[in-house]
Amino acid sequence: MEKLYESIIKTLCDRLMVIRAEHGIAAYPDRRLVEPSRDDVDAYLAELGRRPRLKDW
Repeated sequence: MEKLYESIIKTLCDRLMVIRAEHGIAAYPDRRLVEPSRDDVDAYLAELGRRPRLKDW
């Protein structure tokens, strides 16, 4: 049962990471993936944190 739980959680987390990466790419449509700076990523994540639909873990 534990193995099943671990694989489900890992799969969901992996998918969430892909979705966030896709959103990050969409946030900078005129840049290559490696171009956004650390400040750009911090600003993007801060903007996500201000969204009322985003719930705390």
